[in-house]
Amino acid sequence: MPAWVTGEGGKPFRPYVALWVAVRADTVHMGQVLRPEERNLTAAVHALLAFAFESEFGGYRPGCVEVADGALAEHLNGLLGETGIRVRRVEQLDAPARVLREMGDFESVGKPYVPSALEGKNVSLADVRGFAEAAAVFYRAAPWRHLTDVDLIRVESPQTPVEMRFAVVLGAAHTVYGLAFYRSIAQYAEFRRQGVASGSAGLWQFSLNRLHEIPLSDADLWEEQALPVAAEDAYPLAIWFRPPRELKRPDARQLRFLEAVLR
Repeated sequence: MPAWVTGEGGKPFRPYVALWVAVRADTVHMGQVLRPEERNLTAAVHALLAFAFESEFGGYRPGCVEVADGALAEHLNGLLGETGIRVRRVEQLDAPARVLREMGDFESVGKPYVPSALEGKNVSLADVRGFAEAAAVFYRAAPWRHLTDVDLIRVESPQTPVEMRFAVVLGAAHTVYGLAFYRSIAQYAEFRRQGVASGSAGLWQFSLNRLHEIPLSDADLWEEQALPVAAEDAYPLAIWFRPPRELKRPDARQLRFLEAVLR
């Protein structure tokens, strides 16, 4: 599900749910919400049966069920083989994906849209992996032990994107860990005075976070692609922001520059 569950004292987790969609009727049935270690094929079967017997939105036996998971398809074939219900495995399930997107849209009502790491112009998975590796190197080096946000760094090499010519290390105050970037000394001075990213330029920031603090799309990417991460509180996020609600992610050139600086 496109949400995090954060219990007191426990590690945040993404809940799972068995989700069935009647394509022609455009109705949905969800089973019980489960922890990751509780997900199983039986939960999917129970949800399917409950949908079939549910009087308001279900109430009928399907002629065909489609699933994307091979193990689930085999399991259902064994159970439904004598019922006349066909079980078909498909590569992609558009209807459940749409429902999950709508659930995500509902969760994000009132919040600015945060693009994923792969939505940056010309950004490839290899670019993100290189960035992830560099972020782990940066975390282990822990430069905030030696520098604070009053130590302004001018980056001369490699060739610098104009909006990232200057940087400071974040983390000495033990709140946000990472780097903040500025296009000029004047912009840095203005930020020091006002404490906000005012003006038309906006600011780039690289930060290290817990998994549930980065966008869901990034969290999924890190887990599905097994991208490197140095610690539970070291998932990297690079983002440009301009109040009140403008956000964007680095393009390929900016991401490679960040990788070089972090290394």
